[in-house]
Amino acid sequence: MDQFIDTTKAWGDLDYTIYGIENTPCAGGILLQPSLAEDVQVGTSITITADENSSVCVFIEGDPARAGGWGASLQDEGFTVLFKDFGWVAKVAQGGTGKSRTFHLILLCKNV
Repeated sequence: MDQFIDTTKAWGDLDYTIYGIENTPCAGGILLQPSLAEDVQVGTSITITADENSSVCVFIEGDPARAGGWGASLQDEGFTVLFKDFGWVAKVAQGGTGKSRTFHLILLCKNV
């Protein structure tokens, strides 16, 4: 995958793009792009292996009701909330206008 920058596709199954990355530690990094935006099974385990002295960052939904408890789980694992001023943009067909709707994300990071 190319460097993680604004306009990077957020999920493999949707054409939603990320904005605000240039202001985060993720800028120019690598996005491990999830294949699904929704319908991930409850209890799904995700394992990431990283080199020493690197950072792992995770973005989750800004709305706690849609975040599936990830915020608390990640903080229990030593992740820290870094940014709340970025998100993803969905092009919504509103009566054929092709307007975009913006959703906010929360970025949590951990040094490994």
